[in-house]
Amino acid sequence: MTNNKKTTNNIYTISFTLASKLQHCCLSDKINSLFKGLHTLPQSVTPVVVYANPDVDKERIIKENKGKSGIYRWTNLISGKTYVGSSVNLGRRFKDYYNYSSLTNPKNKMVINKALLKYGYSNFKLEILEYCEPENVIVREQHFMDLLKPEYNILQVAGSSFGYKHTEETLAKFRSRTYLPEHLAVLKENVKFLNSEEQRAKARERMLSINAEKGIKVEVVDNETNVTTTFDSIRKAAIALGCSKNAIHYYEKQRLKTREIKLLKGRYIINVIRS
Repeated sequence: MTNNKKTTNNIYTISFTLASKLQHCCLSDKINSLFKGLHTLPQSVTPVVVYANPDVDKERIIKENKGKSGIYRWTNLISGKTYVGSSVNLGRRFKDYYNYSSLTNPKNKMVINKALLKYGYSNFKLEILEYCEPENVIVREQHFMDLLKPEYNILQVAGSSFGYKHTEETLAKFRSRTYLPEHLAVLKENVKFLNSEEQRAKARERMLSINAEKGIKVEVVDNETNVTTTFDSIRKAAIALGCSKNAIHYYEKQRLKTREIKLLKGRYIINVIRS
């Protein structure tokens, strides 16, 4: 009887242990799944420069990378998805990323552009993975794409860079490469979706919203009617007053310099609110 109890207890102990291990494995799988998209660079990769907030660091990013060639990576801080790219002139490439017309150009169908419009620059991190010679950017880009498996790169093949002329041998390799049918199908579906009128309209609204939040407010007092109007940006104020943005900038500069209040167009008092 005693032996039967011990056997039964052993069976319960083994069952409980197995159940605990299975529960632990399931929990580990859920945790791994949860953090699957939150990439960290492999220990063998150390970025040359990290820009934690590309929205704030815009001027610094363009200035520090002017005329330099190399490999960069965008990381979405919300979804964890990444994009690896290269350029023989990183400063010019990053300037394009901050250009609304470039991001929404129908001919420019890159998924990273749509993501920047959707989430905003402040929800991304930008890293310079490596600076290199112009003739090596494609090879180094492919190296990092193979290593990091960036999700925003629909086709995991490094492309050409602006301003760089490839050799005939390299061009021949580009022309001869083939893509799997499933890759082409995914690409076509993404292009069709991201360039639909609905998505373009949404992207434009998001960008206008972002610009409105970052815009410098301008308070305009009509000296004849004594009515005060506040505009969301210098551009909107200039349009309403029928003058150029430079005219408002000049008015602000002269007011700060002379400490005198003068009338723009002999009628308006301008107060640029720089918070």
